[in-house]
Amino acid sequence: MACATFHLFPRLPPELCVMIWRESLPEQDGPALFFYRKGRWLATDAEKTDENDETEDDTFSLSFHHYVLEHVPVRIPLASVNHEARSIALSWVRQQGIQTVFCEERQCHVFVRAFDPTRDAIYVSRATWEYAIFCDRCEMCIHDLYYIYGDGSRAHTTPDIQHVVLPAPILDIDYQARGLSDMLLWKKNIRSISFIAGTPPSLERDAEKGNSGMSLAMNRRWELRGGYDKAFIWMRSAINCVKIVTLGLGADVCTRL
Repeated sequence: MACATFHLFPRLPPELCVMIWRESLPEQDGPALFFYRKGRWLATDAEKTDENDETEDDTFSLSFHHYVLEHVPVRIPLASVNHEARSIALSWVRQQGIQTVFCEERQCHVFVRAFDPTRDAIYVSRATWEYAIFCDRCEMCIHDLYYIYGDGSRAHTTPDIQHVVLPAPILDIDYQARGLSDMLLWKKNIRSISFIAGTPPSLERDAEKGNSGMSLAMNRRWELRGGYDKAFIWMRSAINCVKIVTLGLGADVCTRL
């Protein structure tokens, strides 16, 4: 039976210890699940492509400020080994753009990072689907845009979100399911859409807390595990496609760390 510890590690040359510590760190922190929050759209006047165009244009750009989403904790066990290992870990932290903040609940400093559109996913709960960033005609957007620009305005969206996770029950309601067409047709950056059947209640509660403005505990982080059942590919063009995945039961694919 293999031994789980290596008691002779402290006797190794310092250079070898440093090499081992560095190799124990990943290239980057793994993908995490972030919660969609209402009121994160920003509307701005769209730039004209022709500088000589003097006609009035009521077209505007609608972008989603994902950088205001609540940060997720990053667990770095190496930072708690000893002084030398911590220095290696902190160097990696700076390279990754990870921040150190004080957690009031735990009364200690923790590592956190911001949302990364290229690897992280946005979870949109059933309660927020109608207001979600993916539906141009949602009630919230219509109300806000009418107030700012008045009737007759035209908008195009520029969200950076690439990966979306949704609760499967939204497919059972016709008007909610129709919102998927907006996502596929108008959100050109979307690369994957995943559905979870049997969403864990704790996931929905955390999503509701985050959307209400309540700060989630710093030690809560949701991730998606493997276990894809089927994947469908929706082709926009020869080089642009969206992967549509059924993840399965929430208890099997969602983990809160």
